[in-house]
Amino acid sequence: MLSKEKLSIEEKIKLLNGKSGEIVAQKQNWRYFVMSDGPHGVRKRGVCYPNMSLVSSSWDPALLYEMGEAIGYDCNAEGVDVLLGPSVNIKRNPLCGRNFEYISEDAYLAGTLGAAYINGLQSTGASACVKHYCCYNQETNRFTQQVYADEDVVMDTYVRVFKVLLKKSKPDFLMTSYNNLNGEFVSQNEHLLKYVLRKLLGFKGVVISDWGGVNYRWKSLKAGVDINMPGDEDTSWKEVQDAMDKGLISEEDLGRALDYVLSALEKCQQEKRIKENDKKLLRKLAAESIVLLKNDNQTLPLSQKERIVIVGGLAGNPCIQGGGCAEIENVSVVTPYQELCARMGHELPYAAGYSVKNEERNLLLEGEALEMVKQGDTILFFAGLPSFAESEGYDRKKLSLPENQLALLDKLSASNKKIIVVLTNGATVELGQVQRIASAIVECWYAGEAYAESCCDVLFGDVNPSGRLSESFPFKLSDYFPKDYYVDWQNKVRYKEGEKVGYKYYNANGVKTCYPFGYGLSYTKFAYDKVEVKPTVENGTEFSVNVTLRNIGQCAGKEVVQVYLQHEMDDTYTLAGFAKVAMNVNESKTVEILLDSECFERYDAMAKEYALHAGKYIVSVRKDAETVLWETSVDIAQKFRCTRYTKVGELIKVGNGPELIAKYLSKFITKAALDDASYHLRFKGREIDENDFLKNVAYSFPLYIFTTLTAGMVSNEELDQIIQKINDELVFA
Repeated sequence: MLSKEKLSIEEKIKLLNGKSGEIVAQKQNWRYFVMSDGPHGVRKRGVCYPNMSLVSSSWDPALLYEMGEAIGYDCNAEGVDVLLGPSVNIKRNPLCGRNFEYISEDAYLAGTLGAAYINGLQSTGASACVKHYCCYNQETNRFTQQVYADEDVVMDTYVRVFKVLLKKSKPDFLMTSYNNLNGEFVSQNEHLLKYVLRKLLGFKGVVISDWGGVNYRWKSLKAGVDINMPGDEDTSWKEVQDAMDKGLISEEDLGRALDYVLSALEKCQQEKRIKENDKKLLRKLAAESIVLLKNDNQTLPLSQKERIVIVGGLAGNPCIQGGGCAEIENVSVVTPYQELCARMGHELPYAAGYSVKNEERNLLLEGEALEMVKQGDTILFFAGLPSFAESEGYDRKKLSLPENQLALLDKLSASNKKIIVVLTNGATVELGQVQRIASAIVECWYAGEAYAESCCDVLFGDVNPSGRLSESFPFKLSDYFPKDYYVDWQNKVRYKEGEKVGYKYYNANGVKTCYPFGYGLSYTKFAYDKVEVKPTVENGTEFSVNVTLRNIGQCAGKEVVQVYLQHEMDDTYTLAGFAKVAMNVNESKTVEILLDSECFERYDAMAKEYALHAGKYIVSVRKDAETVLWETSVDIAQKFRCTRYTKVGELIKVGNGPELIAKYLSKFITKAALDDASYHLRFKGREIDENDFLKNVAYSFPLYIFTTLTAGMVSNEELDQIIQKINDELVFA
């Protein structure tokens, strides 16, 4: 058992900084944390897994668990204690250079899949560090960007992803983001870290800063950042010591952080299990996640008899991952051209057609490609974003594919041959032109080192594609919110769209997308035969959605059943549940999707907590975010809960409220209104039986006011205890 008692104050402070912490741990003969970038593999390992933009398109928590588990064993083999991932940032900005690393534009999907990844990774004894908390959604000015968003927007979208994740998993670590939020850097925001993260969401692990993400170490420690990364050997601890000497922070602040860190260090000392991973998993992860966007006249799967020609620099020099700190180096990769030749059993005609080093057109390369395609009937055109387009540290300038690719594709369309477009990109791209020209479109995202093999598995039908988009594809960037929503001339990022991110924005504004959130085709077809919605608890705040469907196609496949909710007063809907189901030909299955009470909660800014949002909700089963298959409605009754902001006039109308007011609040009411705590308040039924002045003033009192208008009769702590007793004793019958 590691103890802080034998540590000096200096050692305690130093243990909470990366570099100096390692020195202190060595003196104590403790192993200190070894951390490595993720989330698509251990950076030092040299194994490149599919990027999150791809595996999130699987909509399959079990698959994310497998991926996390495999990477966890990689951590153990390399002596890594903490993997810096997953990244669950909401994809608010489609131009964000780091979107390849993030899971989704939807908080529920991102939180659910992120939790599965964490559970898999931590099952091996390694630790996950979920990031970045919170409202960090672009790379432009990432160290200094000032984000401005309403409190309910922050809580119901950007904190909600962590709420979902922390309900389904228990990550050992969490990383704060660089940005400033509503006037305070997140790493120094006591409300976000101590109240929201620790108290409201129940996080029990270690909070670390992003690298260099702390302005004043003593402020971040007081706010709730346990470890400053990367820290230093000398400066930071002196700053904290000076702050303690001045009374700015206490030993209690220091002890709280130490308790979290020492608990995690205990796990760090344990012997790790090592298991060699099967490289076949990389192929499975990618193939099960690839999204078929278009397939006119059953263009796919390919036949061995087809006369195939290959065009595109990305077929010979593929991009398999985004750039930045998480980039995996020294990866051995089979190219799509090599794998296609191996599948067909002979060399295939190939021409680059464009350069992957820049976006400038090369008429010589284009001419070679146009001449070469005369040798075949089916053109496999490999398109996407080059390696320099997406990276940590900067954002994309545009949403379109490179001009040299689009110009060549336009020329190829004149050949009147079937064109199959295979895409590699880490995030949304404009596909209007591609959609018009191509007979089939296969979205492979950044598929890691098994890209070529997994892509061919789908192209030739060895794997039936079952991926669904985890982000929306607009026809053009201008279909989304204006550019000044991302960053304005004052370096301020204003979340003017509120909660309407991704598909919610398009729906609320009546904008059709090129390919909607949740979209994806299959080589088979599914029929939805029956849908039933039933309450699972007596108070009608939880429901089960039972969907019966059949595989009516010609091959086995997987379908993703999606359930959305829309409150009667909202102008858009939100994903509330999903399930991926595998079925053989003619097989029928019923899947159950549970909608718990948290699906119907919203953040109450007055009470500073999540609460049931009463009213009528439309429950819809959808093929994707824009395609409704079935819908009904359910009513959610208001579940009363007393808070500091509840008014006496509200409490008196509920159940045995009058009795509880008389028991716990009467003397505070009369002291506040009459300056006489001895006066006995009279009641008649559900009313205070006093003169109009006293009655109406009493009704208007929120409970918190008794801490300020009763001359010290009740403290905040005592009031909170009284409120808890009222809630415990409240009877609604």
